[in-house]
Amino acid sequence: MTGWCLHFAWLCLTATFFAPTVTGDSCRPSFGYETFPNIREDTKVGNVLLVVDTGNDSVLSVETNLSATPFDFDNQTRALSLRKTLDSEYGEQTFRIIFKCKLQGLPDSASTNIGVTISVTDVNDNPPVFTQCCYNLSLGEMTRVNTTFSTSMRATDADKDYSNNAIYYSILPGPYSNYFSLLDRMKINELRLVRQLDYESVPSMTITILAVNDMSDIRLNSTADVTITVVDEDDQNPVFNQTIYQGYVQENASRGTIVTITPPMFAYDADKTINSPVTYSFHDGQDLLNGFQINRTTAEVRVDSPISATTVSIVVQATQVDNPTRYGVAMLVVTVQGASLSAPQFLQTPFSPRCPKTVRSALRC
Repeated sequence: MTGWCLHFAWLCLTATFFAPTVTGDSCRPSFGYETFPNIREDTKVGNVLLVVDTGNDSVLSVETNLSATPFDFDNQTRALSLRKTLDSEYGEQTFRIIFKCKLQGLPDSASTNIGVTISVTDVNDNPPVFTQCCYNLSLGEMTRVNTTFSTSMRATDADKDYSNNAIYYSILPGPYSNYFSLLDRMKINELRLVRQLDYESVPSMTITILAVNDMSDIRLNSTADVTITVVDEDDQNPVFNQTIYQGYVQENASRGTIVTITPPMFAYDADKTINSPVTYSFHDGQDLLNGFQINRTTAEVRVDSPISATTVSIVVQATQVDNPTRYGVAMLVVTVQGASLSAPQFLQTPFSPRCPKTVRSALRC
């Protein structure tokens, strides 16, 4: 207070002046001098984030270069709004904006800073993405059930937060989905075989893998196909082109006479891509049996000694050259014809020859 007194005769006047002062709350907005709002990255452009309400008697200015931020400030409404789309995955996640406030008529030295720190929060706006659209695997058909094998499959999610980027995998239902299972729903680099493979019946199969992030309220997913090529392995026995053959020879045929067999005997390796050569013999590996001899390479049968029987049944065996444990059998029924007789006929139809116990299942007799 400043006073002065004017002495004029008996009169003394006293005047008092008060200098304006800034109280502690003169430029204080409702949220205080510092605020830390969070905004979702999917906030729409134009949305008002906050209003810096410092009163009509204040002058408010922005000290931060807003052009380097995704925000705008309206000096009239004092509203801070979103100017462009946010993306927490590829842009800044925190922004600091400084406002300077002072009461009208006061010098700049009497101003107050107001700080706003904005954090952009992640939302689940990115689906899982596989490193490839399609994957290829090869498995031998003799791979044991419950075998675990590694894969190169992988998916990623660009979202930052774990709740948005955690990926769970599953095998979608399909014609071959029951051949495999996952060891862990959160890992796709390992699969387990749960059903026996068979190259001869299914040489190739495709399954579809689903990747999904479903920990948040938004569920996003993608898929990738896995083609499994089944590798042919030696799991099949040689097979004759039929199970029972009929042969004919004259009763007075000399040694070396070829037995007429219709159709000619022929066997092949049932493992198509391996196709191992086979050798022929009579059952138990014999070349000579019941007056006949067999050529190990061609399966040609010849008379070796006089034949007294009218009908001879012989089990013929085809054995893989590279694996003696793999063999197949067929029945050869040779009818010995009289010199003046016509072509023989079976007395009963169908004809059911007797065969050794050891080959009954193979010949189905």
